[in-house]
Amino acid sequence: VVKANLGKFSPGKYAVTAFYDKNSNGKLDTNMLKIPKEMIGVSNNVKPKFGPPKWGDVSFDLGDSDKTIEFSLGKPE
Repeated sequence: VVKANLGKFSPGKYAVTAFYDKNSNGKLDTNMLKIPKEMIGVSNNVKPKFGPPKWGDVSFDLGDSDKTIEFSLGKPE
């Protein structure tokens, strides 16, 4: 489990994504088809298939109070 306090943001709609940089090269490695080779995760625990997830599936509303976003990293499907 990783926790990060990202500071204050203006209220609005946001999405979060993270990946495990297995080889520590500072980027998400992909294959020739641009499919990630490293574990990734996005807000709302969406598991995209055949391309990036839709904004409406991964976005969430952020108000004035603190919000906890939890999601798992996994291999692309």
